[in-house]
Amino acid sequence: MEMLIAVLALLQQTGGRIPGDLLLLDSGMAGLFDAYLEAVPECPARGDTPVRFWLLDLAGSRASAGLRNAVRLVRRTRDSDLRSALKSYLWTCSAYLDSFSDVREMYRAPAPPDPAGATEAEDGLFERDEAWLDAGSALFALLAEEGWR
Repeated sequence: MEMLIAVLALLQQTGGRIPGDLLLLDSGMAGLFDAYLEAVPECPARGDTPVRFWLLDLAGSRASAGLRNAVRLVRRTRDSDLRSALKSYLWTCSAYLDSFSDVREMYRAPAPPDPAGATEAEDGLFERDEAWLDAGSALFALLAEEGWR
């Protein structure tokens, strides 16, 4: 009986369900660029461009809450490779969220954003989105390799 319990404990440590906090974070981060594209219909925006601030605010709040909750997973991760991939993923999420927040604040300014600045900010979002996708692919591939589902 003791052997069975030991084997079950070992199996539970090496795999299982991907934590809900990580899945919620991934979902929240996935919504950032979509929200930006929906909220800001053209870049660079003109003075009469309607910006849907509530979409930007909602997407930012969801991703921020997801990141805040997922950071706790680092302390619970024992495997060094998995911990490293998780830290990398969380760092890219944080950088992406910072970039998204900068864009959100740029559009909240009383005057329309400078066209060159708006284009540069959008390019930054593209870059952060790509980095987030790469880090997420690496993390979720490692989780799958370890038997997480």
